[in-house]
Amino acid sequence: MSCRVSLRDTATDLSANEPLRDDNAMFVPRRRSRRAFPQAVGPYQAYRKDMTMTLTDTAAIQMLTRRRDTQITAAITAAVLLVVVSFLHLADQNFLAFDKQPAYLLAAYVTVEILAPLVALTLLRPTSGGWLLVLGCAAGPLTGYLLTRTIGLPGDTSDIGNWGEPLGVASVMVESTLLLIALVELLRLRSIALHA
Repeated sequence: MSCRVSLRDTATDLSANEPLRDDNAMFVPRRRSRRAFPQAVGPYQAYRKDMTMTLTDTAAIQMLTRRRDTQITAAITAAVLLVVVSFLHLADQNFLAFDKQPAYLLAAYVTVEILAPLVALTLLRPTSGGWLLVLGCAAGPLTGYLLTRTIGLPGDTSDIGNWGEPLGVASVMVESTLLLIALVELLRLRSIALHA
Protein backbone atom coordinates (compact mmCIF):
# COMPACT_ATOMS: atom_id res chain seq x y z
CA MET A 1 0.00 0.00 0.00
CA SER A 2 1.40 3.36 -0.94
CA CYS A 3 0.88 6.39 1.16
CA ARG A 4 0.70 9.74 -0.49
CA VAL A 5 0.83 12.88 1.59
CA SER A 6 -0.16 16.03 -0.15
CA LEU A 7 0.99 19.45 0.86
CA ARG A 8 -2.69 20.31 1.07
CA ASP A 9 -2.97 18.00 4.05
CA THR A 10 -0.30 19.92 5.88
CA ALA A 11 -1.53 23.30 4.83
CA THR A 12 -3.73 23.48 7.91
CA ASP A 13 -0.57 23.44 10.06
CA LEU A 14 0.56 26.69 8.52
CA SER A 15 -0.72 30.07 9.48
CA ALA A 16 -3.61 31.43 7.52
CA ASN A 17 -1.49 34.51 6.92
CA GLU A 18 1.09 32.47 5.05
CA PRO A 19 -0.63 31.27 1.82
CA LEU A 20 0.60 28.67 -0.67
CA ARG A 21 0.88 29.22 -4.37
CA ASP A 22 -0.08 25.66 -5.20
CA ASP A 23 0.46 22.12 -4.00
CA ASN A 24 4.12 22.02 -4.88
CA ALA A 25 4.96 25.64 -3.99
CA MET A 26 7.41 26.61 -1.30
CA PHE A 27 6.26 28.56 1.74
CA VAL A 28 6.55 32.30 1.09
CA PRO A 29 6.18 34.43 4.23
CA ARG A 30 4.55 37.83 4.15
CA ARG A 31 6.74 40.88 4.17
CA ARG A 32 6.63 42.54 7.52
CA SER A 33 5.97 46.24 7.77
CA ARG A 34 7.93 48.62 9.89
CA ARG A 35 5.00 48.87 12.25
CA ALA A 36 5.77 45.37 13.39
CA PHE A 37 8.60 46.82 15.51
CA PRO A 38 7.13 49.68 17.59
CA GLN A 39 9.37 48.69 20.48
CA ALA A 40 12.42 49.76 18.47
CA VAL A 41 11.20 53.38 18.52
CA GLY A 42 9.35 53.57 21.82
CA PRO A 43 12.28 53.34 24.23
CA TYR A 44 14.24 56.00 22.32
CA GLN A 45 11.30 58.36 22.40
CA ALA A 46 10.85 57.70 26.10
CA TYR A 47 14.56 58.32 26.65
CA ARG A 48 14.38 61.65 24.85
CA LYS A 49 11.29 62.62 26.84
CA ASP A 50 12.98 61.70 30.12
CA MET A 51 16.07 63.68 29.15
CA THR A 52 13.93 66.72 28.26
CA MET A 53 12.12 66.51 31.60
CA THR A 54 15.42 66.11 33.43
CA LEU A 55 16.92 69.16 31.74
CA THR A 56 13.77 71.19 32.44
CA ASP A 57 13.73 70.16 36.10
CA THR A 58 17.43 71.02 36.45
CA ALA A 59 16.91 74.48 34.98
CA ALA A 60 13.98 75.10 37.33
CA ILE A 61 16.01 74.00 40.33
CA GLN A 62 18.91 76.26 39.32
CA MET A 63 16.56 79.22 38.89
CA LEU A 64 14.99 78.65 42.31
CA THR A 65 18.44 78.31 43.88
CA ARG A 66 19.60 81.60 42.36
CA ARG A 67 16.41 83.31 43.50
CA ARG A 68 16.84 81.98 47.04
CA ASP A 69 20.50 83.05 47.15
CA THR A 70 19.55 86.55 45.97
CA GLN A 71 16.83 86.78 48.61
CA ILE A 72 19.21 85.68 51.37
CA THR A 73 21.89 88.15 50.24
CA ALA A 74 19.38 91.01 50.17
CA ALA A 75 18.05 90.13 53.62
CA ILE A 76 21.52 89.91 55.20
CA THR A 77 22.62 93.18 53.58
CA ALA A 78 19.47 94.97 54.72
CA ALA A 79 19.80 93.63 58.28
CA VAL A 80 23.39 94.92 58.52
CA LEU A 81 22.38 98.32 57.12
CA LEU A 82 19.53 98.58 59.64
CA VAL A 83 22.00 98.08 62.49
CA VAL A 84 24.23 100.76 60.93
CA VAL A 85 21.28 103.16 60.76
CA SER A 86 20.64 102.62 64.46
CA PHE A 87 24.33 103.16 65.28
CA LEU A 88 24.55 106.40 63.25
CA HIS A 89 21.57 107.88 65.06
CA LEU A 90 23.05 106.91 68.41
CA ALA A 91 26.31 108.60 67.44
CA ASP A 92 24.48 111.74 66.27
CA GLN A 93 22.78 112.15 69.66
CA ASN A 94 26.07 111.53 71.49
CA PHE A 95 25.04 107.95 72.32
CA LEU A 96 23.42 107.67 75.77
CA ALA A 97 23.73 111.39 76.48
CA PHE A 98 20.58 111.88 74.36
CA ASP A 99 21.89 115.27 73.31
CA LYS A 100 19.25 116.16 70.75
CA GLN A 101 16.72 118.97 70.72
CA PRO A 102 13.79 119.52 70.39
CA ALA A 103 12.18 116.70 72.33
CA TYR A 104 10.11 115.33 69.42
CA LEU A 105 13.27 114.98 67.34
CA LEU A 106 14.96 113.05 70.16
CA ALA A 107 11.89 110.79 70.36
CA ALA A 108 12.15 110.16 66.62
CA TYR A 109 15.83 109.27 67.01
CA VAL A 110 15.12 106.82 69.84
CA THR A 111 12.31 105.26 67.83
CA VAL A 112 14.64 104.62 64.88
CA GLU A 113 17.39 103.29 67.17
CA ILE A 114 15.04 100.74 68.72
CA LEU A 115 12.93 99.89 65.70
CA ALA A 116 15.75 99.34 63.17
CA PRO A 117 17.37 96.34 64.96
CA LEU A 118 13.94 94.81 65.59
CA VAL A 119 13.07 95.08 61.90
CA ALA A 120 16.42 93.46 61.10
CA LEU A 121 15.27 90.41 63.09
CA THR A 122 12.15 90.11 60.92
CA LEU A 123 14.43 89.56 57.91
CA LEU A 124 15.33 86.13 59.25
CA ARG A 125 12.20 85.11 57.32
CA PRO A 126 11.65 87.88 54.77
CA THR A 127 8.06 88.74 53.89
CA SER A 128 6.41 91.66 52.12
CA GLY A 129 5.41 93.05 55.53
CA GLY A 130 8.99 92.90 56.74
CA TRP A 131 10.26 94.68 53.63
CA LEU A 132 7.63 97.39 54.12
CA LEU A 133 9.04 97.98 57.61
CA VAL A 134 12.54 98.16 56.12
CA LEU A 135 11.23 100.71 53.63
CA GLY A 136 9.84 102.78 56.49
CA CYS A 137 13.09 102.60 58.49
CA ALA A 138 14.95 103.92 55.46
CA ALA A 139 12.47 106.48 54.14
CA GLY A 140 11.67 108.07 57.54
CA PRO A 141 15.21 109.13 58.55
CA LEU A 142 16.07 110.03 54.93
CA THR A 143 13.07 112.35 54.73
CA GLY A 144 13.98 113.90 58.08
CA TYR A 145 17.55 114.49 56.90
CA LEU A 146 16.37 116.23 53.71
CA LEU A 147 13.96 118.42 55.66
CA THR A 148 16.56 119.52 58.22
CA ARG A 149 18.98 120.46 55.42
CA THR A 150 16.46 122.35 53.29
CA ILE A 151 13.59 124.11 55.08
CA GLY A 152 14.40 122.99 58.63
CA LEU A 153 12.07 121.58 61.27
CA PRO A 154 10.12 123.45 63.97
CA GLY A 155 12.63 124.29 66.71
CA ASP A 156 15.57 122.95 64.66
CA THR A 157 16.93 125.17 61.89
CA SER A 158 20.63 124.92 62.74
CA ASP A 159 21.34 122.22 60.12
CA ILE A 160 19.93 124.06 57.11
CA GLY A 161 22.50 123.80 54.31
CA ASN A 162 24.77 121.54 56.38
CA TRP A 163 25.17 118.92 53.64
CA GLY A 164 28.77 118.03 54.41
CA GLU A 165 28.36 116.67 57.95
CA PRO A 166 30.10 113.24 57.98
CA LEU A 167 27.39 111.47 59.99
CA GLY A 168 24.71 112.98 57.75
CA VAL A 169 26.48 111.90 54.55
CA ALA A 170 26.99 108.37 55.88
CA SER A 171 23.34 108.25 56.95
CA VAL A 172 22.13 109.29 53.48
CA MET A 173 24.27 106.65 51.77
CA VAL A 174 23.15 103.85 54.08
CA GLU A 175 19.47 104.79 54.04
CA SER A 176 19.41 105.26 50.24
CA THR A 177 20.92 101.80 49.73
CA LEU A 178 18.46 100.31 52.21
CA LEU A 179 15.57 102.03 50.44
CA LEU A 180 16.66 100.65 47.08
CA ILE A 181 17.01 97.09 48.40
CA ALA A 182 13.56 97.22 50.01
CA LEU A 183 11.94 98.51 46.81
CA VAL A 184 13.59 95.83 44.66
CA GLU A 185 12.52 93.05 47.03
CA LEU A 186 8.95 94.34 47.25
CA LEU A 187 8.72 94.47 43.45
CA ARG A 188 10.17 90.97 43.21
CA LEU A 189 7.65 89.58 45.70
CA ARG A 190 4.82 91.33 43.87
CA SER A 191 5.98 89.81 40.57
CA ILE A 192 6.06 86.33 42.12
CA ALA A 193 2.55 86.81 43.53
CA LEU A 194 1.19 87.91 40.15
CA HIS A 195 2.67 84.91 38.33
CA ALA A 196 1.75 82.37 40.99
